[in-house]
Parts: sequence; structure tokens; C-alpha cells
Amino acid sequence: MVPRPGPDAVAHACACRAAISTNSRTSGDRSSSAQARHTWLCPRWLTDHLVYTAGEPLALMSVDALDLAAARTAFDLRYFGSLSAVNAALPYLRPGGSITLTTGTANHRPSAGWSVAASITGAIDALVRALAVKLAPIRVNAVSAGVIRSPLWDSLPEETREQMYAQLSGSLPLRRVGEPEEVAEAFVYLLRATYATGTVVTVDGGTLVA
Repeated sequence: MVPRPGPDAVAHACACRAAISTNSRTSGDRSSSAQARHTWLCPRWLTDHLVYTAGEPLALMSVDALDLAAARTAFDLRYFGSLSAVNAALPYLRPGGSITLTTGTANHRPSAGWSVAASITGAIDALVRALAVKLAPIRVNAVSAGVIRSPLWDSLPEETREQMYAQLSGSLPLRRVGEPEEVAEAFVYLLRATYATGTVVTVDGGTLVA
């Protein structure tokens, strides 16, 4: 993630901005080369990776009972949140660094009531491929998670949640739902996989082949 500057970085930041402004006025270039000078002049704030995992508690809805405001909220957080995080991080990412987003399997095997969720995951998959082309040599990938035993489902009563886990476990080849640590391994892999870009790593216990 983009590091937060401490109090001692304020003067350094001002110096960086002043240098950028001066160089931009001199060259007349306020776009790509100015951003390159920002990267060169502010090494203290550079980072290698951005990982975006934010998501709201899943609210499934059918099209005939669509809550458009809730659907927009979900898109805002999961899709536009991803896009805005990438936009904010770009000036601080080193060449050869990586961006890893989070998606899901709903667009490949949607169930009844998953129209919004499937639309979001499909949009993120497309975004990953487009950004991988646009931002190279920065690598852009995503992790697609199946049902994971995580706080994402905490809005459900505990008994309902455990019944859901048990029911889904019986339909999966691995006969269980996933754990957060198992999904984390996929993120770590993509951070290290220096020849992977534009790809989605699926960690779903076999959902797509069940």
C-alpha cells in the first residue's frame, strides 16, 4: 500500500512539489514527464506494490427487486474503489512494481440473485486486462476468491452462516470453504510472480469445476 508520510516528511514533500512545479514551468510539460520527475525526486515515498481488497458485506438481490442505490454502492466500493486506488497509487509505484485487485467467481458461475455481484466481478476482470496493457511494465493482476470463512459474511446470523458453509462445503471438490490465509497465499504469489500480468488467480476450492 502507499506509505503514509510521517511529520518529518512535510518539508521533503514541499521541496518535491516545488521542484516539480519549477521543472514543469521550464519545460511546459505538466503531464507524463512531470510525473516521472515526481517519481525521481521523491524516492522516500515510492512503493513496490498496491493490493486492493476492500469489499462490503455481500447483499444479494434479484433484478425484479433491485435496490439500485445498494447496487451502486457495491460498484462504488469494489469497482470504482479499485480504479481510484490505482489512480492514487500510480505516482508512487516503482517501474516493475505490481497492482493486485480482488475479484470473485460470480461472473463465471452466477447463481440466482447474483446479477450485481457477477457484473462487478466481470468488470474487475476486464479492468485487470486493460490496466495490464496500459500500465506495463507495472504488473496488474487479481485474485478471484470463492467462499471464504471471513468477516465478509458476518451480517448473517451465526447459525445461518454455518449452515451456508456446510451446504457449500458439500458441493465443492475440496469439501470445505476456504480460509483467509489460503487466499493470502495467492496475493503473495502475485507479488512475487515477476512474469505474470493481466491474469486472475482463482482460489475457490473447485467452485468453477463443481
